[in-house]
Amino acid sequence: MRTFAPPRRRRGDRRPVLRLLDASDSGLTPLETGAAYGVYETLLAAWQRRDAAAIAAHFGPGGSFKAPGSGGRIYGPVIAAYAQDLFDALHHFRLEVTQVDAVADCVVDQWVVSGCWTGPFRAGPLAGVTPTGRAFALQGIGVIEVEDGRVRSACHYWDQRLFLSQVGAPPIP
Repeated sequence: MRTFAPPRRRRGDRRPVLRLLDASDSGLTPLETGAAYGVYETLLAAWQRRDAAAIAAHFGPGGSFKAPGSGGRIYGPVIAAYAQDLFDALHHFRLEVTQVDAVADCVVDQWVVSGCWTGPFRAGPLAGVTPTGRAFALQGIGVIEVEDGRVRSACHYWDQRLFLSQVGAPPIP
């Protein structure tokens, strides 16, 4: 399968690189190829402005979110609570997308998230653990599936042990 070459980037340009799979190879029209990316762009903007309610609003009925620390798949208002907990506990939370690949109803992104653990987590494996004030920076990936203009599933992956090590938290059994 062919992909379009990513655009050249200038030094310091932090915008995500988008590579759409060639629609002729997948049998999709260009409109279908870009539909998921439009939803992704607004979801990413909500994460970057730290808007937990807007993040949850992107999910359709039965839409799920899963990430290390989420305790498995979460739904509805629990997604907003999870995101708000992250924003409250991780001062200077910053999400920088480094690459995006999209086709039809699926978007895969690579990113770096960084911040400083200064507040308590209300839920999850670090609930009740005293914040250390230490900074972290982690690379990860996300797989976002879109259906009818809403997120059906978002799964994010990163090295939880590396996060715990960077912030000085005890290992989670």
